[in-house]
Parts: sequence; C-alpha cells; structure tokens
Amino acid sequence: SPPGQPEGFPGTAELCTNADGSTYCANIGLDPLNCGGCGVVCSATEQCESTGPSRNAPASCQSSGCPSGETFCPPQQNPACGDVCTALDSDPANCGACGHACGTNESCVQGSCS
Repeated sequence: SPPGQPEGFPGTAELCTNADGSTYCANIGLDPLNCGGCGVVCSATEQCESTGPSRNAPASCQSSGCPSGETFCPPQQNPACGDVCTALDSDPANCGACGHACGTNESCVQGSCS
C-alpha cells in the first residue's frame, strides 16, 4: 500500500498468494475475486465497491442490482463495455465468463462458443 494509506482501501494493491504458493498482485478495492482482501470472492450478483461515502472506505461485495439470471461484469473483466449485467449463457461478448468473447460468426449457447 502507498505510505499512509491503510490496507483494504479502493485502489490498494495487495500481494496475494495462490494455493500453489505463487503470488499475484490484486486491487482489493475493485477486484471481485479479491474484494477487500485476498481470496474474498463476490458472487455473480455482486460487485466489489467501497462500503462508505468516501473513497477511503474499505471495499466489500455489494449487490450489483442485476436482474435474476444475469451476472455483473465489471470493467476490468469486460473492457469493451464497462459495467454490464449480462446472461453468460447466451452473450457472445461474455460467453461463459465476463470478457470471454466468441469469435466471428460464433454464437454463445449454454455458456460455450459454437
């Protein structure tokens, strides 16, 4: 963390450890796979965001407001569109996972490009 910035604040980089012992850098203020701390995973209907009115509030998983059956794809996982609610089983731009685009002339059927 930058000097004087407490751990867990938005924009804070943390060094996290995978199960195999390798490390990676995560933005625990925005990353839905490391929200507020390493390994804190938000559900498909949540997004990682600050829990208070100021930028300095710690981050946690919050309801995305997506309709039932749709998944919230944050901008870092969906660079073409930014924040979006989508059906991962049928969206060719986010097929099976946020940011996984099908190729030209392919469609997304049950979360797989074909």
